[in-house]
Amino acid sequence: MLPVVSRDVYNSAIASLKSEGNEYLGRGLEIIKTENPEIYMDLVIAARKFDDSPITNAILEASIRGTILTYMVLRSQIEADEMNKVWG
Repeated sequence: MLPVVSRDVYNSAIASLKSEGNEYLGRGLEIIKTENPEIYMDLVIAARKFDDSPITNAILEASIRGTILTYMVLRSQIEADEMNKVWG
């Protein structure tokens, strides 16, 4: 089951995204590549669909960024939940 994301974890991810931008997303993509290659391959396939249409490209970029951010937020929440179990 997926974890319920806390406001603190979500805000932390958004702050990282705002301060680090593409570096944060790039790290996230590398994590996805290692941990979940099927999702990574879907993102690669989506990236190959960029074309001359600004609307299509905007939708693709938003989808890819959203997928990476969602993955990173869920991953961070799982880590936070595990730390809370250990440390109380």
